[in-house]
Amino acid sequence: MSKLDDIKKEMKDSKMDPESMKEVFQKFNVTPDNPEVMKGIMKDVGLKEDMNVESAEKMVKEMTDNLPPEMKKMLADFVMEMSESVEAPMPEDMKNLLKTWKEGVGKK
Repeated sequence: MSKLDDIKKEMKDSKMDPESMKEVFQKFNVTPDNPEVMKGIMKDVGLKEDMNVESAEKMVKEMTDNLPPEMKKMLADFVMEMSESVEAPMPEDMKNLLKTWKEGVGKK
């Protein structure tokens, strides 16, 4: 089982609120100060490190299109909370995407 599969199982078993999701990511060392773990997960699912902006946007869209609005809101809350510990500013397009998720724009 890959690390991503382990993380997904833990998330399904959790309460699926931002705090429990944060605990799951911390359990697997998926934190802003540990990019190597995320690179390993990306490699496990077949993503290349040299991905460009367009292919990354397409991948995120494909991965999140079918998520229910409640999950998108929880993910947006989680990402916003995690971004507070990163010194680099979040790109505006990312902020806008997360804002639409929080507001439920484009619900499925």
